[in-house]
Amino acid sequence: MWLTVAVDTSAYEDVNANYNYQKSIKVKKFVYVVLKIEKPILDVYEPTGYTNSFGLYEKPDPIYSINYQKETYTTDIIEISDYNIDEKHRVLDDAKNKMYSKLKFVDDAFSTNLWVNCKDDNKSKEFKGLNSEITDSQIFEFDSYSEASIHKQNNLE
Repeated sequence: MWLTVAVDTSAYEDVNANYNYQKSIKVKKFVYVVLKIEKPILDVYEPTGYTNSFGLYEKPDPIYSINYQKETYTTDIIEISDYNIDEKHRVLDDAKNKMYSKLKFVDDAFSTNLWVNCKDDNKSKEFKGLNSEITDSQIFEFDSYSEASIHKQNNLE
């Protein structure tokens, strides 16, 4: 004969069953951003004049072209106590926004230079909409300030 014992489990409650709390881990990082930009520069080539076959002095029209000046800018090293993908993009966006604010003045100077120095209306219209651009952005992240500083110094162009 087998004896079966019945256990009443109706009063048992797992107090931890309803909680799935995980404390987020904060990751401290030191970061800096490198931005590569290109700024339009108006080049004006003025050919030298010459005397034609009729003995008259002629001076050809200037030739206008655009060259792009490439520059690299590096931000200060920033300490971020809770580094994550959102913070990474926030830092990149902040750096780009500050750069675009500075480039606004560069673009205004380019427009003024174009207006003053380009006498060819067709070329002036063609070049009018050109603006400086951020062509590349990178963020470098490190566990310590000294690592970030050494990397930054060794990689300045």
